[in-house]
Amino acid sequence: MTKFRRFLLLCITAIFSSFVVAQDNSGGLGAPSPDRPVGLTVTSDNVQDGYILVPIIQSKEILLYDNQGNVVHKWIGDTYTGASVYLNAEGNLIRTVSLDDNFDFGFNGQWGFVNGAIEEVNWDGDVIWRFDYASEDYIGHHDIEIMPNGNILMIAFERFNTEDSVALGRNPELLPENGEMWSERVIEIDPETSEIVWEWNLSDHFVQDFDETLPNYGVVADNPHLMDINYLEDDFALQPNWWHVNSIDYNEGLDQIVLSSRTHSEIWIIDHSISTEEATGRAGDLLYRWGNPETYDSGTNDDRLLYYQHDAQWIPDGYEGAGNILIFSNGGPERTFSDVLEISIPTDENGDYIMTAGEPTLPTDVEWYYSGDPDHSFYAAFISGMQRQPNGNTLITDGTNGRIVSVDANGEIVWEYYLPPASWAFRAERYAPALFDGQEFSDDLVFEGGIIWIADCADGSQQRLHEYLNQENQSYTLFIDTHGEDAETQWQSEACAEFGGVAS
Repeated sequence: MTKFRRFLLLCITAIFSSFVVAQDNSGGLGAPSPDRPVGLTVTSDNVQDGYILVPIIQSKEILLYDNQGNVVHKWIGDTYTGASVYLNAEGNLIRTVSLDDNFDFGFNGQWGFVNGAIEEVNWDGDVIWRFDYASEDYIGHHDIEIMPNGNILMIAFERFNTEDSVALGRNPELLPENGEMWSERVIEIDPETSEIVWEWNLSDHFVQDFDETLPNYGVVADNPHLMDINYLEDDFALQPNWWHVNSIDYNEGLDQIVLSSRTHSEIWIIDHSISTEEATGRAGDLLYRWGNPETYDSGTNDDRLLYYQHDAQWIPDGYEGAGNILIFSNGGPERTFSDVLEISIPTDENGDYIMTAGEPTLPTDVEWYYSGDPDHSFYAAFISGMQRQPNGNTLITDGTNGRIVSVDANGEIVWEYYLPPASWAFRAERYAPALFDGQEFSDDLVFEGGIIWIADCADGSQQRLHEYLNQENQSYTLFIDTHGEDAETQWQSEACAEFGGVAS
């Protein structure tokens, strides 16, 4: 097996471990159904006014839609995004950038996942600021968060080799073939100075019951505020990407951060009001965690409430459910449907979160819930998210199906839009019209779809990979496994074989 194939297999394992790749065009992880609708399918008077920002994982285009389903603006980059994009208070685009060299930290290119840089882009597409955060030791990935003061929070992997991992209490039998462990860190960047002004590292908050000679040895169940460095869900293969944090959100009133760990199926809340130095000690321990008490040895699978979730976020003040947390629970092998949960976190008389050693954290019920009818009709195995709207609706990104839907408080669909084929949306966000005052929208823009391997054939025809996958009833993962290192070049030759070959 070539180095490329080994690396690709490692990356695929990191995201898709335990999932069976669909081969039946039914959605999920397989090729999207050629019969699925495209465009606006549901609308009503009960739609929140505004414009929807949509990053497409398999495209260099970032789209802005109106409520009629029209593309009214595009930002087209020289590179693919690294998953998340947002608009700041000035209406400029803040986008993650997928670097050409990601230092072997996992997916990049058209698949996003790992980024390593952030750019601020004005309405005309000009890059007016850039911050790079990538090296052999660390790299940004997945999500960022624009804070009210304009600073930006960024999630990053921190690489540990075998020796350093074992020194932190890692059982060496739980290290993958490359002997690495990627921990998680959060940095805060000041765009005015491009300096890191705050930092938190998960590696400062490990507990383990493997090596009693180390200072962080302890009983896992007695320390729910610490992270068991050796917890591994049975369904997941060994991989360096042990926690796979995929979202970050900030609450200014609380001065706290919520993170979502996909592979642990839980959310964590940490304190941002402390200094970077304080964050290395007890003050930087988890304030709260929820979703999967097996991670801190305080429950069983029957107590689990999250499944490989994304996009944990607080509901803003003034909105229905303000102060609660919304979560997109993707589902997985034992629960093949997705749902959106709204939870209210219990606190004590001092306003502190309740965490009792040896017991699963509360709540055990939810404030609001949305799923499909029947359940399995709504299933996005990864990416995806949601956003509470000012009018009480919830905008939901059904990411792997290229579907964006708005539902009311009763779960009734009031707006639904399907992106063109092969369009995976990491997360859609609606912004108020006032943000675009003075901007000119276009009325002749189109977006034809994602993946975007295109074969230009000698006879002037153009073949697209996603159409080929649909016709052959094949998944992208199987396609890569079959074609190997030169997949794109080989496919172009095959696709143009009956059309005069590849154009020179």
